[in-house]
Amino acid sequence: MGRIPSHLLLVVALCAVVLTSDALRDVAHQGDRAGNGARMAMLSVGTCCCIGILVWAHRRRLTTALEGLEQSVVRLGQGELASEVAEPAAEETRALATALESARARLLKHTDALVHTKQLLTEELGQARAELADPVAGLRQERLARLGGTAQVQMGRVSGEGRLRDLWLDHAVIELDRSLWDQLVVGQPVSIVVRTPGGTEVSGEGVAVRRAGGRWAWAFDWRSPLSPAELPDKLWEAINPRRALRVQPPATDRLRGVLDVQGRTHSAEVIDLSQEGAAVSVATPLERLGMLGGEAGARLTLELPGEHVVQLSVDVRSIVVRSHGTRLGLAFTDLRDDSLRILVEYLNSVAEPASDEEHSKVPLASEG
Repeated sequence: MGRIPSHLLLVVALCAVVLTSDALRDVAHQGDRAGNGARMAMLSVGTCCCIGILVWAHRRRLTTALEGLEQSVVRLGQGELASEVAEPAAEETRALATALESARARLLKHTDALVHTKQLLTEELGQARAELADPVAGLRQERLARLGGTAQVQMGRVSGEGRLRDLWLDHAVIELDRSLWDQLVVGQPVSIVVRTPGGTEVSGEGVAVRRAGGRWAWAFDWRSPLSPAELPDKLWEAINPRRALRVQPPATDRLRGVLDVQGRTHSAEVIDLSQEGAAVSVATPLERLGMLGGEAGARLTLELPGEHVVQLSVDVRSIVVRSHGTRLGLAFTDLRDDSLRILVEYLNSVAEPASDEEHSKVPLASEG
């Protein structure tokens, strides 16, 4: 009875009342008053039962329809926008069900648009962070494009050849075939072989970290950073446009300094140092460092061996946020002769054991 229209139920109820009224009139004209009274009582009870059943059926039909709409509303509230609103069980609720389905369709459309926008913003943010962390990436990629390097990516038994878009000591970006691009997931271990037109190869183990911007490209991190000495000269010249000597302070004699940003001082540990810049690590979160770059000047004070104190004006060239703090790539902007002399003496004393070939392949600290 759940599908009987309400107007049909009303017609049935009226017919029952009319028939009952006719029966009551027939009984009233009969001569036996005692028997007539019993028949009239039975007919009255039957009429009430008939009307009660019809009212119950109508109410049950509306209740079932409202329960179905309630389930649809609950699903919408839980974010299940893919499920359509069920066809109403009662004509009286059809308009409500239609409005609810229209709202669901609009919400689904807006949600899909928001998800797409989020994906685009995530890719743009990733590219912006990569450019901020590695300001010479664009120049490096242009040189690699002119060099024409390729790379082979091996993932288990599946492998593919691609174009080498970017390469650095800790990462590589490779443009792959669509089939292999689809199979890669974040954290996937791979083997990578980089080839240059001269026939030389550089290989290593890596891990997929993210989909890079552009056509079918993935970014990989080397499990063990590449050494500049193992790279072919042409490849190293292509990816390292800056030639300044960079050295790392000895592990037994850490070099520390103080970074002053807009009057706020932060303790900094020097990761590496050159005549042109330094890479430092500060424990202060990025949001508490203050304004970096632009016209906001910063100064780095270093305490070098021999009780030498060097104060250097610096520009922030790169920023990398780590779990334990912030890594900054700094470029010196105003290096006085006396400070340069002290700095060069320290660099020579630390870098003395290295060979000339290794010296020529040490990247600038400000690359981050």
